[in-house]
Order: sequence, then structure tokens, then C-alpha cells
Amino acid sequence: MRAGQLHERVDIQYKTVTQNEYGEEVIVWAVHAASVPADIYPLRGEELLIARQAEAFADVRIRIRYLDTVQPSMRVVWGTHIYEIVAPPIQVGMRRRETQLMCREEVNA
Repeated sequence: MRAGQLHERVDIQYKTVTQNEYGEEVIVWAVHAASVPADIYPLRGEELLIARQAEAFADVRIRIRYLDTVQPSMRVVWGTHIYEIVAPPIQVGMRRRETQLMCREEVNA
């Protein structure tokens, strides 16, 4: 993967659950990887139809350099956009150069 293809910077976050003073669960997002170079593009045409046949609907693909610690329970933050990872990360190729994340934008984030 060429560095020039990754025009955006994203943060990858993981969820932690704590309790407030009343014993209620509070969800807090912490940074797993900060300022990761990424390429974000919407799925179109046949890609979108194939992605929607899966259990979870994906409408965006995010490409990053190889990162094997990303989990489906995490999320991606790009500016004011928050993307939920809806499928296990795809490790592209045998040379561990690229990870693809199938995501859906959270509407009420």
C-alpha cells in the first residue's frame, strides 16, 4: 500500500464500561490507535449489495495499514463522523500490508 493513498487521519477507539456514583453503567470510549492514516470511501453498486446481504449493513470501507489488534467491538472516529465496525477486520494479502474495515456510520452518536 502506498502512503499517498491514505489521505485521512482516523482514531480507532474501544469501549470501556464503568459505573457512576449511582451504580449505573457508563460507556466510555478510549483511544486504541490515534491518528491512523486511512482511506475512507462509500460502498457503491455491487459492493453495497454484497455488504447488505451480510447480517450487519456496511456502507463504508476504511482502509488502513496493517493493524492486527482491531476488533469488531471497536469504532472509528473521523472528524465529526463515528463509524461502527460491523464485520471482522479483513487482513488483505499475505504480506500484512493492509487492513480493511467494513463500517456503518452511527447516526445518533
